[in-house]
Amino acid sequence: MRKEHFIIVLTLLGITACVPSTYTVPTTPSTDQNTFIISKNYDDTWSSLIDFVTSSHYTIDNVDKSSGLITVYFGKENPGEYVDCGLFNNTSYAEYLTKEYNSALVGQMNITSKSLNENQTRIKVYASYKFTVADLQWKFVTGSSDSETLSGTSVAIGANSERTCQPSYKIEKEFHNAVQGV
Repeated sequence: MRKEHFIIVLTLLGITACVPSTYTVPTTPSTDQNTFIISKNYDDTWSSLIDFVTSSHYTIDNVDKSSGLITVYFGKENPGEYVDCGLFNNTSYAEYLTKEYNSALVGQMNITSKSLNENQTRIKVYASYKFTVADLQWKFVTGSSDSETLSGTSVAIGANSERTCQPSYKIEKEFHNAVQGV
C-alpha cells in the first residue's frame, strides 16, 4: 500500500513540474499617479512636506523653498511593495523576487511644489528607481518601465523570458497622503 502511494505522489510531482508557468506584464496606470493638488496654501504644504521628509526614512539631499524643490534619496526594505513587475503564476513577481532572492531598491526623488492660488498647491513627485535582483537590474522613473531578459535556468517552463518592472506608485502616494493629512 505504501508503495502505491509513493508512486502516485511521484507521478503528481512529475506532472506538476511540467505545468507551464505564466507571466503577465504590469498594467500601465491610466491616470497621472504623481501630481497632486493639495487643498492648502503653499507655506502649509511646504511645512507638511518638510515634516514628512524629516520624520521618515528618506535621506535629504537638497531643500530649497524658493524654488519649491526637495531632493531625497531612498532605499526600501520591501521592494515588492514599491515596484510592480507584473504577475508570475498569478502572484506578484516583485514580491516573489523579494522573498526568494536578495533584492534591493534604491532611488532618488524630486518633490516640487508650486502655489496655484491662496488655498491650493500642486506637488509633483518624480522618482528614479533602481531595482536589483541577483545579476538583474531594472532602472526606471515615474511614468515609465524597464524590461530585462532572463536567461538559462532562470526561465520557467512555458513563461516568457522578458520581465518588465515599473513603479507601484506607493512612494508617490505616500507624499500625497502625508501632505493632505490622509
